[in-house]
Formats: sequence, structure tokens, C-alpha cells
Amino acid sequence: DWSSDVCSSDLTWQFTSTTLAEGAYEVRALATDFAGNTNRSATSSFTIDITAPSAPTGVGLTAATDTGASNTDGITSAVTQAITGVAEAYSTVALYNSGTAITGATASVTPATVGATTGTFTIPTTLATGTYSITARATDRAGNVGSDSAPATVVVVDQTAPAAGTFRSEEHT
Repeated sequence: DWSSDVCSSDLTWQFTSTTLAEGAYEVRALATDFAGNTNRSATSSFTIDITAPSAPTGVGLTAATDTGASNTDGITSAVTQAITGVAEAYSTVALYNSGTAITGATASVTPATVGATTGTFTIPTTLATGTYSITARATDRAGNVGSDSAPATVVVVDQTAPAAGTFRSEEHT
């Protein structure tokens, strides 16, 4: 409980605490005038969250855009790729290549069921031909930033057709 007989001229007040622990809270104000009349405000809820989300897991190309020898080898010829993984529910995930953010490569994580603590993300990208060292990083709704996924996922984008071969005919007698 906290009380104060100090109120500003515009009838506003504020309470600042440095001792509230992480968790969910409900607050309400109770105003009492000089005659002893009281009025209680509606309850307001808030959550203190100072814990960073865990690093995303299972980061890699979706099976549909992994066009290499297998759908799990990280090799693709797709012009538009999709990177998928698992992260904290309701977080925002961003992709990085060797520590540098990939412009526009972010997605929100929505859990599959109510109350789930994790969910999947799928982020479309348009990486040019090259080799990439992809990591994902989650930021929760409170703004806490987690660690990069590890190890980095190697993605090879090869959109170059092989050189045309030559055909040689030999006559055998």
C-alpha cells in the first residue's frame, strides 16, 4: 500500500517505484476528500518484464524454398526464400547476415495455441546469389532483446545456371 496527501493542481499524481519485481500487477487509486468521502478508480493492470527472450531455434530455409539436393541442406535457387524457426510467443524476430540486419527481414511470432510460450516464424527474403551466415534475434513486447540463434545457419543461394556443355559424337567401328 502507498498513500500520499500530495496532489498537483490539475489533480494528477504519479507513483515511481524502483522496488517492484518482475511480474503482473494491478493498481487502482483511492481518492479521499477532506470530508472523508472516497472514490475508487477502476483497476489498471501492467506487467514488468525485464527478462530477454531466449535465442530462436530451428532457424533455416523452409522445406519449400530449400531447393538443393535435399530440403534441409540450406541450398536454394529460389529467387524468394523463406527463413523459419521458433521463438518466444508474441516477440518480433529479425534476421541477420554475419551480424548485419537484413533489411525488411522481420516477423511477429504468433503461437499456435492460446497460452503457448513459443511460436513459429516465417520470414520471406530475397537474397541474391551468395553464401550467407544467417542468425535470428527475438525482441519481446517489453523491448528486451535476446541473443542470436546459434550456431549460424549457412544458406547458399545459387541462381546461376550452369554453363552449357558441349556434346561430342564419336563414331565407333
